[in-house]
Amino acid sequence: MFNSAVLITTYNSGVSRRSGIAGNVWDKTQSFPASTPAVVVPPAGADPELMHVGGIDGKIYTFDSGTLGIATSIVSASNPPIAAIVRGIYCANQTVYATVGNSLCAVDPQSGPLWRHDMNGLAWGRPVSTGGVVVAGSWDGQLHAMNPDGTVAWIADQASFFSAEPMAADGVVYAQAWDVLYALDATDGNTIWTASSVEGDTYRGMTLDSDHIYISSDIHIDAINRSDGSRQWHTKLVAFPGDQAVAFGKVFVGTQYGNSPGEFYAMNATDGLIAWQAPFPIGLVGHACSRPYVAQADVPYVFVVGGTGLASAFAWNDGWYAWSAPAGDGSDLMDPVWVDEPVQDPNQLWLAPTEAMRRMRHNPDIRRRIGKTPNV
Repeated sequence: MFNSAVLITTYNSGVSRRSGIAGNVWDKTQSFPASTPAVVVPPAGADPELMHVGGIDGKIYTFDSGTLGIATSIVSASNPPIAAIVRGIYCANQTVYATVGNSLCAVDPQSGPLWRHDMNGLAWGRPVSTGGVVVAGSWDGQLHAMNPDGTVAWIADQASFFSAEPMAADGVVYAQAWDVLYALDATDGNTIWTASSVEGDTYRGMTLDSDHIYISSDIHIDAINRSDGSRQWHTKLVAFPGDQAVAFGKVFVGTQYGNSPGEFYAMNATDGLIAWQAPFPIGLVGHACSRPYVAQADVPYVFVVGGTGLASAFAWNDGWYAWSAPAGDGSDLMDPVWVDEPVQDPNQLWLAPTEAMRRMRHNPDIRRRIGKTPNV
């Protein structure tokens, strides 16, 4: 519990490992031109836990997550080479799939590029995989699904413009197209169902669990049933919600842009009621926030990076403020990730808490706002 770490990636700067319990304690950093959040690969047997990160130089960097030593740095595509930023990565079966320039690329982290597919427009966001295909979006407005051998499985063009970052699970691909959410069959790309937003608002970030899709639309979040596209609940927030995370029966999300400072919420996944709200804003007016990350180990925290340039940790059950730590200048945010690797010196975890932590723990006027009904 006390030795696990959270990885904070900073755009064009690198990655740092911080204690999950006391984020002001960090034991390792690695400088390189990072452009994507880290993707952690579970270890096989006695192998080290590895992570992959894309770079603004078009490379895929592979690290030992325990030492942060660079194992390999491989160009993402060749013949011809692509001198473009890696926008998103996904790992499956020891292969890294990356959106780079106008292409979706497959890379063996040890030997190099495997194949490249031209998507006729700027490739954007993180690829996803289900049903034996890898799917990515492009600014050509279509979704491109590829077989592991680099052949095209299907290209979806039902909508005028699909969002560039879909979600996928259990043989179904979920993709936003302006104010409509599509569920597509991963075997052929055909439409299973569609769901329109309540007020014609544009759909944006989403996440999912076994039963529902949680999706942002302007200042709302909707819960959509994965089985048929029906709406479970519809909750209004004070500003535009960003990408979400769902775990332990709660949906975690930060607000961004708009005219209000970035707030951070936990909502009940069953009914959309606000379970708690962080005791202070995580971002500034008009700034973005990262997708939250919920530690699935013994550390009971949810992590988020806000537009203030700070990574913060809150107790996922009630919003208790644990810590904040620098994570760049807030202009280019990366999603935090979790690794079950020990920090170099566990004794560091008992350093005195930061002044901000002391203020939060001892100020009786700071309380979580529990059980608020949603504004709909």
